[in-house]
Amino acid sequence: MNIFIVVIILLCIPVTGYTATSIDADNTNIQYIGRIDFSNPKKPAFDWSGAYIYARFTGTSCKIRVQEPMADCWYNVFVDNAAQPLVIGSTVAAAVVYPVASGLADTTHSILITRRNEASLGKTQFLGFILDTGEALQACPARPTRRIEAIGDSITCGYGNMGAATDTFKKSTENNYLTYEAIAARALNADFTVVAWSGKGVIRNYDDSVTASATPLPMYYYRTLGNSVNSSTWTFIPQPQVITIHLGTNDFSTSPNPSQTQFENAYLAFVQQIRLRNPDAHIVCIYSTLIKSAVKPYIQDVVTQSGDSKVHFADLGVTLNYPADWGASGHPNVSGHQKMANALVPLIQNFFVADSTPVNTAPETPYTLTGSSYTLTNTTCTFNTAATDPDGDNVKYRYDWGDGTTTETTLQTSGVTVSVQHSWPAIGQYSVKTKAVDEHNEESAWSAVLTVRVSSVTYYCTLSTSINQVEWGYITKTPEKSVYIKGEQLQLTAVPSEGYRFTSWSGGVTSETNPLTLALATNTAVTANFEIIIQSTFSLTINISPTGAGAVTKQPNMIHYSSGTTVTLTAKAAEGYAFKEWAGDVMSTSNPVTFKMSSPKTLTAVFDVRAVEQEDTVKPAEVHIGSSGGIRKKIGELKQKMSSTGQ
Repeated sequence: MNIFIVVIILLCIPVTGYTATSIDADNTNIQYIGRIDFSNPKKPAFDWSGAYIYARFTGTSCKIRVQEPMADCWYNVFVDNAAQPLVIGSTVAAAVVYPVASGLADTTHSILITRRNEASLGKTQFLGFILDTGEALQACPARPTRRIEAIGDSITCGYGNMGAATDTFKKSTENNYLTYEAIAARALNADFTVVAWSGKGVIRNYDDSVTASATPLPMYYYRTLGNSVNSSTWTFIPQPQVITIHLGTNDFSTSPNPSQTQFENAYLAFVQQIRLRNPDAHIVCIYSTLIKSAVKPYIQDVVTQSGDSKVHFADLGVTLNYPADWGASGHPNVSGHQKMANALVPLIQNFFVADSTPVNTAPETPYTLTGSSYTLTNTTCTFNTAATDPDGDNVKYRYDWGDGTTTETTLQTSGVTVSVQHSWPAIGQYSVKTKAVDEHNEESAWSAVLTVRVSSVTYYCTLSTSINQVEWGYITKTPEKSVYIKGEQLQLTAVPSEGYRFTSWSGGVTSETNPLTLALATNTAVTANFEIIIQSTFSLTINISPTGAGAVTKQPNMIHYSSGTTVTLTAKAAEGYAFKEWAGDVMSTSNPVTFKMSSPKTLTAVFDVRAVEQEDTVKPAEVHIGSSGGIRKKIGELKQKMSSTGQ
C-alpha cells in the first residue's frame, strides 16, 4: 500500500486566553497507549517512538496543546480515521496550540495523535484539547485486547522510512506509524508499544570502539522515559501477548565485532530479563536480511538455549529491492516495511488467544460524497459515496437529505462506491450528508456537507479550459459539451505529454486533484498546469573503440548516479594499442578524465594501434681497439676471411 503524507506548516499559537472549551490531559475520556509518565497528570509525558493518544469529541473544530521542553518532534494527527494524516512539527519549548481540524460537520469525531520520532529527541508533554464552546469529549470504545511490544533499533524506530533511497536522514523522514511492526499490529487489531533506539545493539552500539558498549538497548528496557536517567521504572501493565525483538544489526555493523559468545550471552540475558517482566508473553526473536547472515545462527542458538517454549525464532525471509524498497540513509522505506509486515503477520498471528468478545472498529468516515450542487424541483439527482471498514465488514450508508427525510442503503462491500438518488419538491437550499454503518451497527462520523440548491428555472454555464504550455499536455472533459446545466457534474482530466507531469488546476478552480470532479455554478475558466520532470539519477554508458582495444574503470563504480555526482574514468589500453581520446558527451584527451553527472551520458574511449619498431637483422662488426699491431692483425684476419669466401 502506498501512503503519501502531506506536510502542512502550522503557526504555533501561545496558550493564553482561550475562549473555547479547554479539555485537560487528565480527562478520563482520553486514551493513552505506550509508555507514558503520569507523574504530572495534567502534563503526561512520553518519548518512546509510536506513543499515541486517542479521543472522541463533538463540534466542528479541534486544537491540541503540546509542550516539548527538549524535543523537536513530528506527529501524525488523524481526524475521523482519515487515510492521510495531518503532519505537524514543533521547534519551541513553550506550550503551543496546533489547530488540527476545522469546518467539520457538527457531530462526534475521532482523533488519533502519534509520535513519529524516537526517544533520543527528548520528551513530549500533552496538555489536552481545545474544542468549540460548550463541546466535550465523548467516551471511547474499549481498547483492543491484543497487544504487541516491539523492541529494536533504527529499523523499529522508522528511521528514514519516509525518504527516498538517495536522501539523507532528517527528522521529517522518520515515522514509526509506518514501520513493519506497527503495520502488522494494526493488521492484527492490536495495540502497539515500542522500545527502540537508533544505533543501539544487544551488546555493542553502532560504530563503538569496544565490543561491549556501556549503554546498549537492554539498559533502557525498564525506563518509562527512554531519554531520562531519572526515569521511573515502567509498570509493565498491561502486558503484551507478543513481544518482537529485532536486534543485531548494529552489533556487527562496524569493527570491532563482539564474539559469538559475547553476543549470545547478552541476547539470552536480555530475553530472560524480558521474561521476568512478561511471564506469559510470546517472545519472537527476529532475523531479517538487514542483519548480517553470520548472526542468524547466533539468534537461533539463543532461542534454543532459552529452553522456553514461548521464545521463538522468526526469519522474515524478505528481499528488499533497490531503490524501490529503500529510504533515507540506507534504511527501508514504507514499501520495504510493508513487505516485512506482510511476512511478520502470519508468523505471529497464532500467538494470540482468540478473543471471547472480538473488538469491532467503526467504519471510516465516507471519503466521497459527490452529486449535483444545483438541480430543479422534482428532478432526480444521483449521489455517490464510499467508505472503508477497518475490519473488512460490509457497510451500508445513511443519507440525511436536509429536508427532514433520510435514506438507508442495504449492506455493501467495504470500499465500493454506492449510488443513491433523491429529488426535492420545493425550492430551497439543502445540506446533504452521509455516514457509514457496519454490519454490527457501529457508525462512522457524518461526512462533510454537500450543499444542494434547488430552483424552478434552468440555468446554463460555459466552461473554457487551457494549459500553461501547449506542448506539455492536454485536457479531456467528461461529458464533452460546450454548455452545461448549472450544477451539472463533470470531470476534467489533465493528460501530460511524455517528460512532463501535472501539478495543479488554477483559474476558476484551485486544486491538485486529477481527475477533477466539479459542478459549475457560473461560467468558469480552468487552466491545467504542467511541469518538466527533472531526473534525480542518471545512467552512464561506456563504449570502447575499436572493440577489445582496452578497458575503462569507473570511480565510483555504479549503474546510476545522483545528480551532481563527480565521476572519474580511467582508460587502460590493451597490448598493441594506445589511448587516444574520449568522445561522446564528454570530449577530452585527458586520462583519467573527471566530470559531474547532470544528465544521462554516453562516452567512448578511443584507442589507436601502437607503432612497432623493427630490429636490425645484421649486427655491426666488432672492432677491438688495442695497440696498432693489434689493429693491423684484426684487419689482416678480416681480409683473409673475406678472400676465402669469395667476397
